[in-house]
Amino acid sequence: LEGTVATALPALALVPVVWWATRPLPAPAARAEGAVDRTGDRPRALAGLVGGVFLRGFAYYGLMTFVPLHEHDVRGRTETEAAVVIGLFLVGGVLGTLTLGRIADRLGPHRALAGAFALVAPLVATYLLDDGPLGIAALVLAGACLIGTFSVSIVVAQGYLPSRVATASGILLGVGIGAGALAGPLVGLLADARGLDVALWTSCGAAVLGTLVLALLPSPSPVGAQR
Repeated sequence: LEGTVATALPALALVPVVWWATRPLPAPAARAEGAVDRTGDRPRALAGLVGGVFLRGFAYYGLMTFVPLHEHDVRGRTETEAAVVIGLFLVGGVLGTLTLGRIADRLGPHRALAGAFALVAPLVATYLLDDGPLGIAALVLAGACLIGTFSVSIVVAQGYLPSRVATASGILLGVGIGAGALAGPLVGLLADARGLDVALWTSCGAAVLGTLVLALLPSPSPVGAQR
């Protein structure tokens, strides 16, 4: 597509910023000799969180992939207008990430994660049922509640596996990407068979199931409490 190369410019512009921001990071402290204390590890809770994050990834990648097509092919908006809609969804995610981090500090990461994700399904449903400003506003808020949980879920994972916080973080990130690899083809097949409207409702369904899974999880241990 024309203009695709231009998308690399923001990433290139951030290279010196990232380099400057990461220079002061100290080297990780050497692990103390002796057996690692794993008494605080809760692998079953982590497994439940992985399931919830997989469903979140399914909902996220389904929306990211098919909302622009839905706006253009079903609602008749131009390609530019469809791009603006999905851009607003991502802007909502940026604001949600900043806001939900502060909420997690006050209420706890599990409450923030479960509470925010519980709002995703009704917001996505509102977007699908209303093609006007109300629906667009709901999609932006869905982006805030959905994308805003990404960093908070990593904190929860680290609380479930305090003896191996890097492993817990890697698992969550990998599962999120893997969900996208499955969501795209599966939702695409459904869109070809039943239409984009029906396909996008799978994101709503995944959010409902993910809400139930996350609500049943226990509160994690405070990160850094175990060394």
